[in-house]
Amino acid sequence: MTIVLCLIGSWIVWQTGRTPIGEPVCLAAGKNTSICYQARVLSTQQTTAIAAHAKGAVLASNFRDRIQLWDLQTGKLLRSLYGHQGWITALAISADGRTLASASLDATIRLWDVATGTLLGTLKSGRMTHLVFSPDGKQLASSSQTMRWADQQTSRSGVLIWEVATQQLRQQIPSQPITAIAFSPDSQLLALSNPIVQVWSLRTERVLYSLNLAKTKALGFTPDGQWLVTGGDTIDTWYATTGQPIYTRLSPAAELALSPNGSLLATVEGSVVHLWQVRLPRYLGNLRGSNYSRILVNFGLFGRAIVIAGSDGIRLWQQQSPIVKRG
Repeated sequence: MTIVLCLIGSWIVWQTGRTPIGEPVCLAAGKNTSICYQARVLSTQQTTAIAAHAKGAVLASNFRDRIQLWDLQTGKLLRSLYGHQGWITALAISADGRTLASASLDATIRLWDVATGTLLGTLKSGRMTHLVFSPDGKQLASSSQTMRWADQQTSRSGVLIWEVATQQLRQQIPSQPITAIAFSPDSQLLALSNPIVQVWSLRTERVLYSLNLAKTKALGFTPDGQWLVTGGDTIDTWYATTGQPIYTRLSPAAELALSPNGSLLATVEGSVVHLWQVRLPRYLGNLRGSNYSRILVNFGLFGRAIVIAGSDGIRLWQQQSPIVKRG
């Protein structure tokens, strides 16, 4: 049975943005417990792509055609990576934190060693706007939500799946322009939206099921592989292997991210990040992401940090010790 959670989106957005960047924000995590987040600014440069190692301290971001690697513990810039000849459009870090993938308007995907910054290889992919590593690190999926660009260049349609070890194209899933892609935790399923959601078995190369959602912009599997979360005009949760609905949140989402332990869901609405408990489900509150732009969101530091990026830079909201109310 689908449970519909009614939330008034405009009121949420009004309440967000009234908190200055220097003040902590405390969210109710339980009946007597609050979790507070303190924000700091990592960069004020325009950022259009980020990738955080969710179970580590490394963040990759871009400034135009330059990649920047940050230490989320200290907030310091570790190194910058150069080589792309066009604006970077997507970034991804492998689950073990060792490999970074970057896509660019120069129609290539580059693979980098995170620890040393060494270039490992270049894939002639065409222009891509989405990158994601399979959890086992063996595959890299790429896709584009734009088929024809302003300069009349075109992108390859569908999802391209690359074998990381050989850097060869292993599989291509035909589809319309793709708005989001995600691997299941066991690396056996690939979910994509175009914007109708399809879940593919990579072993059989067949569609397991489709979800007739008209405007899906984001999706992700819970870390245990049991649920699939989709974001668009609403935020919907489904059983991952069957596509049966679980519940719907009446709140839009242009981006989403799940914490490494699967307890928290972060969704983007305009310049605001909303936080939810995944299993109950329960709305916790919101964090300001930008003064005026659409934003990107990722978890880092084993889920204790939330990275938010947009045209006015990168903000790191870091979790403080829980506050337990007495009495």
